[in-house]
Amino acid sequence: DAGVVTAPDVAADVVLSSGLTVRIPDVVGRGVSEALCLLRDAGLRSEPELVFVERPGRRRHTVVQVDPAQRTHVTPHARVVLQVVGGEPG
Repeated sequence: DAGVVTAPDVAADVVLSSGLTVRIPDVVGRGVSEALCLLRDAGLRSEPELVFVERPGRRRHTVVQVDPAQRTHVTPHARVVLQVVGGEPG
């Protein structure tokens, strides 16, 4: 952890950051195509993972959840998962 002092012969992992961040936009309730465009426009460079779920009464191909949460700051290549109503688009 940051700030921990160790002996000179102890191995330590160091994580470097470029300082670039992407703010996850408000995509819940939007169609999957629009959500993907908003994520790309926000600066996300990774391909979001789509998980299809059943939500009776909800419109097909609508985003019902995003992980990490909306308005969270992540790196441009972070893993983002969108839960989308219904089967895969055909």
